[in-house]
Amino acid sequence: MQQPPKQPIYMKLFVGQIPNTYTESDLRTMFEPFGTIQDVTVLRFRDSDQSRGCGFVGFSRKEDADQAIKALHNTIRLDGVKHLMQVKYADGELEKLETQVYVGKISLTATEDELRELFAPWGTVESVKILRNPDGSSRGCGFVKYYSREEASQAIANILFIKFIPSFEATQNMISRKHPCKIRSICKIDIYLRLFI
Repeated sequence: MQQPPKQPIYMKLFVGQIPNTYTESDLRTMFEPFGTIQDVTVLRFRDSDQSRGCGFVGFSRKEDADQAIKALHNTIRLDGVKHLMQVKYADGELEKLETQVYVGKISLTATEDELRELFAPWGTVESVKILRNPDGSSRGCGFVKYYSREEASQAIANILFIKFIPSFEATQNMISRKHPCKIRSICKIDIYLRLFI
């Protein structure tokens, strides 16, 4: 089944080492060649309204933000500034892109196919990886990667109480009922999944 194209993701860039005289208009003019800009903010001191020499530029698409970073980060020194201009993703922006879910405390006998089946109801699973020891045995944890961030979030929000491995005999010594299966996204959203066997 063909997936619809991913929707453009708004991405905010931090811009540092700009002159104290720069306004939002100056920043917009500098970044407009790279794509559609949603918003521009120059950070200012409260008491004087003077620029702090840094700000934020929000792009409509990640690809445009990437082009701006590639072209401007550490490549130019603006008049009146000692250091090269800094252009990078604002704190927390890259977490928007994460589509991978970490799954811990799973049965040591669980397979990638079983993990895929478990997570399939909430979206298109692109890949599944169970971490393994050098001898090939399971380490009891792994990763499930979804097509989109929304699907990964759906899985985290919806997996609460389910039966993972149907065989009681195969797993009764592998999983402690006292320790729930931990599922979290890379961006530290935590929920717990108790395994019923």
